[in-house]
Amino acid sequence: MTDTSRRTVLRAGAFGVLLAPLASVRTAFAAGTVNLYSRSRFRFLLKAKFALVSGTSTWAVTLVKVSDLAGAPKGDDGRYGLTFSSATPGPPQGSYSLNRNGFAATEFFVVPDATGRTYQAIVNRV
Repeated sequence: MTDTSRRTVLRAGAFGVLLAPLASVRTAFAAGTVNLYSRSRFRFLLKAKFALVSGTSTWAVTLVKVSDLAGAPKGDDGRYGLTFSSATPGPPQGSYSLNRNGFAATEFFVVPDATGRTYQAIVNRV
């Protein structure tokens, strides 16, 4: 029989309390309940700073608009456009990871305008 001290039990309990929120987030992702491409993830992040990340480079961008797609119901959570701006010309058209502290990295295909300072990503998940 092993002797377990009260201190060991209290430490284990405290550690479990600290890790419990992380386990629920991981479980939500694993169960597929968190939709990385839902409009609701972005609607409160207007003017938020993000990073577009490729394998070798990172570009700072700001979310400036969340818009409806033509033909989609207004406010549709699965069909919308994201517009980002950058202070300097950024990456060419392509797939990039959109990153931000406290935000699950999400892959998007972005298309720059002629200046390379405004980028659009379209989500059309019917």
